Amino acid sequence: MSEIIEPPAGAPMPASVPDLLGRGRSAAEAGDWIAAAHAWVQAAMRGSLEGAERATRAAVELRLSADAGSAEAAALLAGILLEYFDESALPLAVTYAEASAEAGNPAGQRTYGYLLVEGIGVEPDPVAAAGLFRPAAESGDDYGTFNLAQHTDDADESLRLLARAAGQGLVEAGAVLGDRLSSMDRDAEALNWYLWAAHERTPGQCTRRAAGTATGSAPRPIRFRRCAGTSPCSTTVTATGFMKLSSWRRAPHYRRTGYARQAGSPASRPPRSP
Repeated sequence: MSEIIEPPAGAPMPASVPDLLGRGRSAAEAGDWIAAAHAWVQAAMRGSLEGAERATRAAVELRLSADAGSAEAAALLAGILLEYFDESALPLAVTYAEASAEAGNPAGQRTYGYLLVEGIGVEPDPVAAAGLFRPAAESGDDYGTFNLAQHTDDADESLRLLARAAGQGLVEAGAVLGDRLSSMDRDAEALNWYLWAAHERTPGQCTRRAAGTATGSAPRPIRFRRCAGTSPCSTTVTATGFMKLSSWRRAPHYRRTGYARQAGSPASRPPRSP
């Protein structure tokens, strides 16, 4: 039997939206547009319209840095273009994501890897995507770790990667790990992860839980599904990334860029093209 996978003591506590907005403003005043955009994107991921608007305005400054050779700026710019601009920005997003990935930036690697998995703006190439997710994960990138967990044939490695991503702060990874453990009939472990994810989940996420008991059996694990606003759950939803809702046995879950707005928030309204 595989080793028991225990939930971490807790996920890193996210900063408050006002704090993130303040950090962004301070960084922008100091001329550090990369730090500013990171803070504003995190605020947007928490549902802040101001964060989304400021992140899109920072795209101009990020593009200057990216064109000057900053792989970090290129990755961040690609994520913002993908998540907050309309489809006319897709070619630019692909260009900057690829450039950042080629430069070895972990965020660029998992962003371009996601595009390759989904065939967004490029020809689908899952093998090449896996080749990008792995170095991103090895560099400690949480979204890269999460995506690699869906793209390895080693079941034990997948479990370990999901647990690592959860410990890095991706609470959703814990819920996905619960699904995987449940599919392996490791219900006691699965329940621990479902309860951990329910306790650690960030504000604004829509979590549906259902628990039941079968006659003469232990309680069934709690099930999670992500929903976009008040609309019914669909096949895909953006919430701090991009995630497939299909079960582990039917299709993997992927996280897009790590720069996405919170699903159902005011920031979900796409701004104009750059």
